[in-house]
Amino acid sequence: MSKSNFTKRPAVRFIAFLVLGILLAHALQVHSWWVLAVTVPVFGLSVVLILLNMNSIRLDLLLHCLVVLIGFYAHSVQKESAVSRKLDPVLGESVWIAARIESEPVRQEKKVTFVLRSEFLKRADRDDFTRRRILTTLRGLGANTDLSLLRCGSRIVGRAILEPFPIQRNPGEFDYGRYLTLNDIQGVATIAAREDLIVTRESALTNFSALVGAMQRSLYTIIDEYHSPEQASFLKGVILGYRADLSSEIKQSFMNTGTIHILAVSGSNVAVVVLIIYSMFGFLRLPKKFAGGATILGIVLFMFITGASPSVVRATIMATVILVGTLFERKTDVYNSLSVAAAIILLLDSNALFDVGFQLSFAAVLSIVYVYPILKKVIDLIPERFEEIKAIDYLLKLFAVSFAAQIGTLPFTAYYFGRVSLVSLLANLIVVPLSGLNVLLGVATIAFSPFCSFVASCYAALNSVTIDFLLGFVKVAGNVPYAYAETAHFEPLQALLYFGIVAILLHLTDPRIVKWGIITSLIFLTMFLSKGIVQHQSAILKITLIDVGQGDAILIESPNRKYVLIDAGPRQFKYDAGERTIVPYLARCGISRLDAILVTHSHNDHIGGVPYLVDHVQTMNFVAADTAGSSSLSRKMMDAVRKDGVAQREEQMGQSIALDPSMRMYVLHPNSMEDKHRSLNNTSVVVKLVYGNSSALLVGDAESESEAKLCRRYGYFLDSDILKVGHHGSRTSSSGNFLRCVSPAMSLVSVGAKNKFGHPSQETIARLIRFGSRVHRTDEEGALVYESDGNSWWKYDWRNDTKTGLGVRSES
Repeated sequence: MSKSNFTKRPAVRFIAFLVLGILLAHALQVHSWWVLAVTVPVFGLSVVLILLNMNSIRLDLLLHCLVVLIGFYAHSVQKESAVSRKLDPVLGESVWIAARIESEPVRQEKKVTFVLRSEFLKRADRDDFTRRRILTTLRGLGANTDLSLLRCGSRIVGRAILEPFPIQRNPGEFDYGRYLTLNDIQGVATIAAREDLIVTRESALTNFSALVGAMQRSLYTIIDEYHSPEQASFLKGVILGYRADLSSEIKQSFMNTGTIHILAVSGSNVAVVVLIIYSMFGFLRLPKKFAGGATILGIVLFMFITGASPSVVRATIMATVILVGTLFERKTDVYNSLSVAAAIILLLDSNALFDVGFQLSFAAVLSIVYVYPILKKVIDLIPERFEEIKAIDYLLKLFAVSFAAQIGTLPFTAYYFGRVSLVSLLANLIVVPLSGLNVLLGVATIAFSPFCSFVASCYAALNSVTIDFLLGFVKVAGNVPYAYAETAHFEPLQALLYFGIVAILLHLTDPRIVKWGIITSLIFLTMFLSKGIVQHQSAILKITLIDVGQGDAILIESPNRKYVLIDAGPRQFKYDAGERTIVPYLARCGISRLDAILVTHSHNDHIGGVPYLVDHVQTMNFVAADTAGSSSLSRKMMDAVRKDGVAQREEQMGQSIALDPSMRMYVLHPNSMEDKHRSLNNTSVVVKLVYGNSSALLVGDAESESEAKLCRRYGYFLDSDILKVGHHGSRTSSSGNFLRCVSPAMSLVSVGAKNKFGHPSQETIARLIRFGSRVHRTDEEGALVYESDGNSWWKYDWRNDTKTGLGVRSES
């Protein structure tokens, strides 16, 4: 084995093949028993060859395969465990629960959120003893509600409502359910009131979670005592990873400046803790081995207190490896140390590989380790007279570290967050050293607080000044025009192309790397351009019911790439569908221009997002049956339309909207004379969309009164493959006679989960099914996407990137 490839940075090679195995298990559906059945004989054969001292290519190949199989098996087991443990309740299922609080409760207005480790669930059909981590929200809190017993480590017994596990609502949107799964959450529950709980506090001496919780609260209390609320919220985030108290404005400013990484506890925090503990024991002149061992215990405890995030676990393992090497006077290799850290994390939790924090953390450190020495060589070329000025040398090296980290993390930031900061390099020059000083002063404040409050207050006073400066700088820098660029349409192929170009630029003096860099970059560029050409040439009509909650927003993409948005969802106190959902969705789809926005009627749940939309997306035409509008939101919508110079068109029954010659949009309703004084729902614009032999009827909020008129006027011309069900499936829509005329194969309901109106009506759903229509709902499935080639429709399962033929061929 001495000449085996495993002997040169063996941990690097191990982690590479372990990751390959995890990725294969993620992509393929193979039961863990089958994987184990292959792994055992491979392991046995490898042991035999090693015992026989047979150093050969076959042994190397077997060992590589074994590592891949280990990764495959570990992730397969974890996937199966996640599926079996995930709570899948019936709607509104009430249970009795006995559990232990596993995270420090976070209060927000009239609710408090915490993670429970369940011990027992009394369900309607069975007693469930499976241990799960359940994200729980306690609601109905008053100003004087006593929450003193709700602490990490406390045991609770009470009644809870099991909620459906969150799903991704729209393509490319943040997948909260996946986030919970990656954080080992298997269920979601709501407790209606504090009175529904019996809480028993556990002693910190007998329960580790209670001990960690008590230490967290003590640290939070010290920070709160010496700082203002805004300063304290920042310090809790940068030192302990607790960001619940940070305002959304501050978080957004850090994101815009590309400095959000400092709010994630990482290697720099661990380094400060190591420095303080090791220096303290050194000052006391204690033996190095004792100091090293105590430091390891200290950073392990720090890891648990901060929540054991991948960045902290990675840094803790790396620091431990280096400290152990120092104790035994062994030199450590940074790549091996990183690989050991990654291997331990992934073997304990293979899902960590798909966590953005894990990816950013390792990408940043690897990039610094690999790129910084190259940049330092460039800095060393600076004339000596400038190099002697220590401030310039320090700033250049700090810039190089920041630049190196961002080279590695830029594709991840662009892909996951949809934007890249253009001021991040300069911002990091100020924010990184200042935040490091904040951490150092904050830890010093905490350390001296029990012994000398005067010294602690001096450190805190100095820290307060630097925090105020840092936060002020970030707020100003984050609001600078063009501080960031939107990258919502960034794809993995572009990331590969980016890394190919970076490799060329970093190794211009190495012809071999430049040659292969150019070849691979050209391959990725060709693949990316080919994908775009194929997509552009496909003559497909696409209809997307965007999930905007309780409202409508339907995006139509014509075969010739014309884009029409019918309605724009609701606008509420804390939610604007245009800002939060529709504009980000258009950006992810690479759509920068709408050829038309068609408003069916001026109810809030249909026009709420229009003002934001026309301000942020180029809009060519605004179409409505009546552009006057009487509500304040209608007037605001029309003011935005006029301010942005959007052409206005009023469409009535008998007209058509001509945007793409391959597709027809017939306006069937309303009649301006007959329907002017009807209820707003019954003045909804009704459109029949026809592409070849495929058709869809989109009826807004039209109710039975309008449906009767449509049947009298058009009869079986209404016949359509797809029906967008009127008024969110209320009992006042989708009458029997109307369904006979339309005869839809698919009925689509745009509706919000648990809405206060009780939509959709079960009576309406039953009637649709009785008429032979397949019903799909946004509250159950998220966004609904359908495609047609002019003959047949396909339902596009965007989560799994698959299409299901619907076997519909209508003659319209």
